Amino acid sequence: MTKTTTIRNWPGGVPTISGGTRTAIKLARPWQTRGPFANPLNCPFEPNRLKADKRRILKRSPDGSWVGISARFTPYRHHALVVPVTCANWPEEKLRLLGGETEIALALKLARRFITGKAVEVITVNVGWLGGQNVGHPHWHAFTLPSGAAKNSPQKTARLLAKMADDDSSIVEDESFRAFAGGHRAGQCFILPKVSGTTKPPARLLSRVIDLYARKFRGTAGEELAPDFTIELIFDQGQFGFGTYVPILNAWGSTEYIALLGQQPVTLPWPHHLTAAYLRGEIVL
Repeated sequence: MTKTTTIRNWPGGVPTISGGTRTAIKLARPWQTRGPFANPLNCPFEPNRLKADKRRILKRSPDGSWVGISARFTPYRHHALVVPVTCANWPEEKLRLLGGETEIALALKLARRFITGKAVEVITVNVGWLGGQNVGHPHWHAFTLPSGAAKNSPQKTARLLAKMADDDSSIVEDESFRAFAGGHRAGQCFILPKVSGTTKPPARLLSRVIDLYARKFRGTAGEELAPDFTIELIFDQGQFGFGTYVPILNAWGSTEYIALLGQQPVTLPWPHHLTAAYLRGEIVL
């Protein structure tokens, strides 16, 4: 007997297929490795290195613990990096949590100052090799997207996502934002504002999401690591549209890359509603 499968069409035009005989959450990630994690002696973002390279500090956080500098290697306009003044006190576990709510709030508040409010702009961060991190240092990016490049406006995407969010996919929420499971990667979740027009990034909810995934999705293949991940926060004319947290919980192969060419749906290793139920404590592995 064939088990039920579900095809969902996500904003952007690439659908996903889930279900069938793929109905178990898997924690093993034998391909995940430690690093990269920087040493203050050779980190390119340490104060002495920035001074030697004559890289100007553009902005500072009120407490002086974070600074903003221009990105040297980028295809985007107005691309800034927000970095702590030193990585000396950022061991691996702290970096995988982005320092917790206090550090996330400080970094995002400074990154938000690079959002001009005149275009579609993005704040992102990458953690771990598979999350796209190539310098072992907690640094956030803030940059402007090319004009007219997006298929949907952030507001339209947020409206489409809001229609797809339901009780089965809900993960966590606070007074201003909510997170629900969905998207093209296993375990991915979206973050939406409860009231449109907000200009602040969801620092508190992001911290809760990161901590929750770090506890619930620790690997089991020898190295019990919290997931590598990426975060993307999308702003339009200065207003927060939506965000996404993307943990790297499975390896992509040929079917996923064919899907990006519009030939078939992205195949998920388990349905999103199982991710949400597991994170809510309704499933025990």
